[in-house]
Amino acid sequence: MNRPFNRSIALMLGIFFVMMLTINAMAGETTLSGKILAEGTFMADDGQAFAISGEKVQELNQNIGKQIEVKGTVQEQEGKSIITITQYKLLEAPAGKADAGLSEKLKEKPAGPKE
Repeated sequence: MNRPFNRSIALMLGIFFVMMLTINAMAGETTLSGKILAEGTFMADDGQAFAISGEKVQELNQNIGKQIEVKGTVQEQEGKSIITITQYKLLEAPAGKADAGLSEKLKEKPAGPKE
């Protein structure tokens, strides 16, 4: 066979292989924000629920109900979405939302006795 033709084929296959590895690496890691709902469960802001796996599970279970941003890889196993979290950070509640419930309770509080 023609050597230049073989080299061209090998080069194209090599480029294709590198592209596929890059796409898989990019698709595998994601960043999501949401809340830890219960031990081992993360609910993304878009409503998708994930089982949590990885070394940070115990740490994350200390933050139930808090808004967080997580970084990790997502997999599907037996119809269940699982995120292996490699990094996370606590997010502050949006302005006005953290104390909105408190403000309502203060408004409802009956006035004390007048002296």
